[in-house]
Amino acid sequence: MAALRPPDALLQGRRALEHLPFCQMMTDWEWFASERKWALRFRIKVDPQGAIPEWTTWYLLCESSYPWGTIGSYPAKDGGIECTFPHQLLNNLGDPHIPWRTGKVCEQTSLRSIGRRMYDIEPLTASHRIGWYMSRLHDWIVAASQGCLNEDGDPFELPHFPLAKLDPQIAFVEDQASFDFWQLDDHPYGIVDFSNLVMNPSVLAVTQFKKRNGQELLGVKYGDAVQSKVALTGLWIRTQEVPHIPPWQAPTTLAELVRALSSVGIDVQQLLRDLAKTIRDGVRHPLLIGFPIPSTIGSPLQRYHWQALLLPVLSNGNAKGFSSSEKGYLLRDGSLVLTSHMKLEWLGSVNWEESELRTRGKLPACITSKKILIIGAGAIGSMIAELLAREGCHDFVIVDNERLQVGNLTRHTLDLHTVGDRKADALALRLVSLNPHAHATAIPKSFPPLGESDRKLVQSCDCVIDCTADDTVLYAMSIFDWKSDKQFLSVSVGLFAKRIFLFSSFGRYFPHSFFIEKTQPWIENETREYSDAELPREGIGCWHPIFPASPDDLWMAVSVAGKRIASIASASNVAPTLEVFEQEFSGGLFQGIKKVA
Repeated sequence: MAALRPPDALLQGRRALEHLPFCQMMTDWEWFASERKWALRFRIKVDPQGAIPEWTTWYLLCESSYPWGTIGSYPAKDGGIECTFPHQLLNNLGDPHIPWRTGKVCEQTSLRSIGRRMYDIEPLTASHRIGWYMSRLHDWIVAASQGCLNEDGDPFELPHFPLAKLDPQIAFVEDQASFDFWQLDDHPYGIVDFSNLVMNPSVLAVTQFKKRNGQELLGVKYGDAVQSKVALTGLWIRTQEVPHIPPWQAPTTLAELVRALSSVGIDVQQLLRDLAKTIRDGVRHPLLIGFPIPSTIGSPLQRYHWQALLLPVLSNGNAKGFSSSEKGYLLRDGSLVLTSHMKLEWLGSVNWEESELRTRGKLPACITSKKILIIGAGAIGSMIAELLAREGCHDFVIVDNERLQVGNLTRHTLDLHTVGDRKADALALRLVSLNPHAHATAIPKSFPPLGESDRKLVQSCDCVIDCTADDTVLYAMSIFDWKSDKQFLSVSVGLFAKRIFLFSSFGRYFPHSFFIEKTQPWIENETREYSDAELPREGIGCWHPIFPASPDDLWMAVSVAGKRIASIASASNVAPTLEVFEQEFSGGLFQGIKKVA
């Protein structure tokens, strides 16, 4: 079979490298079928005064779709760097059938230390993209050689802990309060309890840190998504530094872990011997290694991180060739199980603390701290509740007496798994599946609730959001004894969801008469506007399964309402207000949404 010819775009990118004085080509493009990528072998020259030799050999990997697709630079096995530096994947030998190591470099790192700001924007042309990567690689090597890949003010990054297994995944919660606790506590190791997620047993959530004797030390709180019973126990140890092999390699064997921890005065083998008897049950258990970390290089330590690995099954039962005693088990562990060449199996470990989870977007505390009552778990109610849960709200009460029908699924956030279930029950489960700190209680009944416990639960809420657009419910809200001031909101849409109606008030009672006074003219206007349309009912609302509105129109409406809810919830003692938004068109084309009242 004839050799593949590199695409013209790759040849064009290759020619651009001839003008770089620090780069020397060693081969032309070579196709590696196992990787489905083209590889270019080259050498990079740097000042030999640093920790890296003057010349090092590398491979640049590109896809056939170049200048699109991914690009990566890897050290060669012959003549490449062997250490692992910051902003680099674990640099081991990897696949014996390919000539490069696994230590892919992150060329997109800021590299502020050498002031090369011109490279911050990656070009996407055939003649420039490879050259950009090559220049960035050169800068990375220079910075690595000089020991300045991590400069004060740069975001802190952990070493690359290669995950040997996809599950279990470990969830923990560490914040300022727990950091302060650990800074004062002097227990170096102990036992840890894990519980499963209700919806996903492959995730183990840390629920209790204990001393070595099993006495409780520090509890961890979650919402309804985490089961209360203990699913598995494990071990924990603490160190004051990130366990690593310099410059910045995660340990890959027990010998390397012993070496990394012994450098900070921790004898991990002795700790394992002390705790081994607590996990001799024939199954594998996680070991958590905890250490404090900053948010940026050079800033004060502010959080604990727990990096997990999966221990092998320790000696237990009838240990052939060894006595069936703790002494015999320890001897067998030392010679056959916990050996120096034992490969470490790192697990995914993620901090589920609220602010960590909401870095992509979070509502202000004025709304996330409130207990929210959702009246009506239909399409609008489910959408609003989902937005609030995803953005950090974590305490919900859902009131609705209807069951989910298959026709609801056109617009509802629930799915076929819950058809026939009570909407309130199903939506409550949905919310706690979106936010591990959420609590959601369902009242699968009409409003107002008649039972004393249900009434007290409703009265305990701070914010009341009506999503029924049902006059009967709104009237019931006006005569219900709320016991204290509430932030009231009523969210509904006009026919075809072309208008959004958002009514808000604050007080001990819902102002139903004022609500009717403000909304009635709009209802009458809608009736005239759509007098020729065949409608299942007149008026506004979104509770009927065949109410005419497409899901995209409803999501737009709810998004607008969501924007306003956060600001409204932060206010108090404001006059009752009706806000109206409507879709705007020009020449039959959608232009946006504007406020009209």
